[in-house]
Amino acid sequence: MANINTSTLIIDEVFATKSGCKMARIHHDIGDCVYIPDTNFRVPFAPSTFDKNPNATRLNLQLSMDSAAVAYQLQEFDKWAIRYLTEHSHRIFKKTMTNEQVLAGYTSCVKTSTRDGFAPLLKVKMDTDGSNAVSCWDVMGRDIPIPKSEDWKGSHIKAKLHFSHMWIMGGQFGVVIRLTDAKIMPDVDEMTSAPHVNPFR
Repeated sequence: MANINTSTLIIDEVFATKSGCKMARIHHDIGDCVYIPDTNFRVPFAPSTFDKNPNATRLNLQLSMDSAAVAYQLQEFDKWAIRYLTEHSHRIFKKTMTNEQVLAGYTSCVKTSTRDGFAPLLKVKMDTDGSNAVSCWDVMGRDIPIPKSEDWKGSHIKAKLHFSHMWIMGGQFGVVIRLTDAKIMPDVDEMTSAPHVNPFR
């Protein structure tokens, strides 16, 4: 799962939630689309919400993609999504759209900085409560509580990512990527000295 396999990916039929949002599940024939990069992510900012709600349990988390290989995988996924949405535009959007029209409406989870020396950022969703709450581990593979928001900043994590579904709102659309598991390494010394234990199971 060090690569994102798009060859068997499917976007299901669109449905509306109780809140009126339109969604469509993304999956393989045999299960979820899961990606576990070989390299770690750096967390430059604490997780937050758009409205800064301190009681929110679904947060936005930005991960710095210092690895060119990871950035390439995400770019290839975006290319697949645009091709797929163009080919299936009538089924998904109820109208035929060109590649250029899909590209204009597509919102990538990757944000590229215009400032030199800054790595691209990957925006993911993270639940801190409920059945989809992120599972956290230490470097020895032991379960740990989900860190407080302020403790995420500056950490490094090995991540398990789930490409969950597509959202559609007005003329914009994109993919939701969920952080389902995180092995947390707070500092460089701990990252380099601790034995590797793979907690993702």
